[in-house]
Amino acid sequence: MKSEEIVDVRGISFGPLQKSFSVISLVPSWTETLFYLGLTAEEILGRTDYCVHPPAKVRDIEKLGGPKDPNLDRVFELNPDLIIVDREENRREDVERMDTYWGVSRVFATGPTTVNQALETVGQLGLLLNSRDRARELVENVRSWMTRLVRQDRGTVVYLVWEDPLIAATRQTYIGDVLETLGYKNVLEGSHLADVKKESGMAYPVVTLEEVIRLRPETIFLPTEPFPFRRMHVDRLRTQIHQLDSKYAENVDIRIVNGEYFSWYGSRMIPAFRYFVRHQMQL
Repeated sequence: MKSEEIVDVRGISFGPLQKSFSVISLVPSWTETLFYLGLTAEEILGRTDYCVHPPAKVRDIEKLGGPKDPNLDRVFELNPDLIIVDREENRREDVERMDTYWGVSRVFATGPTTVNQALETVGQLGLLLNSRDRARELVENVRSWMTRLVRQDRGTVVYLVWEDPLIAATRQTYIGDVLETLGYKNVLEGSHLADVKKESGMAYPVVTLEEVIRLRPETIFLPTEPFPFRRMHVDRLRTQIHQLDSKYAENVDIRIVNGEYFSWYGSRMIPAFRYFVRHQMQL
């Protein structure tokens, strides 16, 4: 591989963009990271409806729909030099349509499933967008906070990402690796569910409440996104568990957590790991 060559998650090679370029990001976490890397609203031509950070800077950038249903006709009209997508956030058929329209050299695909891979991707974006120093600063900042984490066993956990149906994150996800980094054991790892989904390539299985109870995690995390879990969902879930297994319902710890801290890559990793360090005794 050439020194200035950047290879995306699909194995496609890219070189650094020219000094004057335009970008569309169809990934909320990477949109926020682009600003951290020094890009301006003039250079970012479009974003998804869910690209909400930083609020003051994204409000003037054109919305192009959701990550799963972007307005590709408008994307083609804007004709950016680079489109950033993610294997988990965006649909393969949309990426393939853009590849057909422009060729693969315009669509940079990411797909980190670990904290280290996410930081490596930040470095790639830094090279691609001529922002090596800012990317290096971001990576060093995150790693600095990570070194302050107290390594300890925090027990077993299930991390739900959706309510109806119940969908959980397995170990084969970025969320799963963040949990492991914090000292949690995801009970889906090594279970029949995780094995089935690993074989099928799916990292977010639909689970039943009976299956969760059978696995008996000590903690159940309900994140604020993608599904907006709130206190009423905690109460509802505990009531449902109580109807099936009253003893387990009395002991399981059900918590609302910041979904962005567990699932967003890039610059959001700085406040996430800073929070984890400062509140690690309550994790």
